[in-house]
Amino acid sequence: MQRTNRKRSVSILAGVCAGLIFCYQMPAEAGALSLRETIQATLETNPLIRAAEANRRATDHELRQSQALLLPNVRLEGDAGREKIDRPQGFAADVNDRWRTRRQIGVTVNQVVFDGWDIANRIYRDAARVDSAALRALSRSETLALSAFEA
Repeated sequence: MQRTNRKRSVSILAGVCAGLIFCYQMPAEAGALSLRETIQATLETNPLIRAAEANRRATDHELRQSQALLLPNVRLEGDAGREKIDRPQGFAADVNDRWRTRRQIGVTVNQVVFDGWDIANRIYRDAARVDSAALRALSRSETLALSAFEA
């Protein structure tokens, strides 16, 4: 009887010591993260979400490019240099067949007045693509948050 009690107390003591050693060796951070922090860390570090956000930013830039088509287009051209013109019938004899310095400058401004709704439809299309990319990023983040919650 005494031997059985001794074995029992030794096994209980060994179990308590093993439990204390196990708890002592566990890192404090393992149980310190709340559910909110775990989901936040998952959403911030997942490459699928980052890729979806980059896709949304890219489609947003495409939308801005489409909107810029409505702005006026200004082109400035300049030219300078030496030239020799030989036109006996066009110029007087003292001006013909001589080297001259030539300078030319020009400004061209284009503004779209009406293009058959092409630019407007392009803007509507790109705006829908931006919305689609944003909703796709939201869907991926919600799916990963649910997966982190279930894990």
